[in-house]
Amino acid sequence: MKMIHRSILGFITIIILCVISYGILSALSKPIVLHTFFKTQSNENNIKIIANKGGSKSWPENTMYGFEKVQELSIDSISLDVRLSQNNVLVAIHDKKVDRTTNGKGIVRQFNLDELQNLDAGHNWTTDDVIYKYRDLGITIPTLTEVFTNLPDLRKYINITEDNIIASDILCIKIHEYNTIDSVLVSAKYTEVIKYFRQICPEVATAADLYETTIFLALNAMFLSPIHNPNFQLLRVVLFVGLLVALV
Repeated sequence: MKMIHRSILGFITIIILCVISYGILSALSKPIVLHTFFKTQSNENNIKIIANKGGSKSWPENTMYGFEKVQELSIDSISLDVRLSQNNVLVAIHDKKVDRTTNGKGIVRQFNLDELQNLDAGHNWTTDDVIYKYRDLGITIPTLTEVFTNLPDLRKYINITEDNIIASDILCIKIHEYNTIDSVLVSAKYTEVIKYFRQICPEVATAADLYETTIFLALNAMFLSPIHNPNFQLLRVVLFVGLLVALV
């Protein structure tokens, strides 16, 4: 009987300690401050339309042609991917290679800017593998500078797909150069890249990477999210359809 009582007492003690620890951690946790990226958005409705890669299902992805079409439709947000050229210029392209979206072949990082912009970024776009209506129209791979210069009013969700922290350095410089701190949110494919970006550009909103998303969802499933202090402003959860959940 004494063993049973000791076991029960030990179990109760553990529960009490867990409750106390949860309370302390909850008290120490900091509420998420609404980032200016979200403050400057209209509150007319809670649904925001973001043209993925500039509307990749309707026209060539990550191109000025697509971004300008989005603006004509009065959609105020685009997502785009950026990589480095051989001469360290950020260009809008998702893949490591140019093969899928252009008439060229090879790794983006092995082309200088002039070579990349001589490629036809509309060459491979088609909906039926028969008609290629965007070929030979002068659609090129744009630089991030072009995007910032020509589309100042579009909100931009910029995804760094490059496995190189130099991309973070250049992006941070460009964001400040064009004074777009309040209208840009940055994400990255690689954890070390987004971590470094936050170190050098802490004032810019960022999205959780895959590891951070996994940790948050695991804690949330155990009702422990109140004790978590995330350093990101957006959580991207992919279900059967794309869903963006803002942590605001």
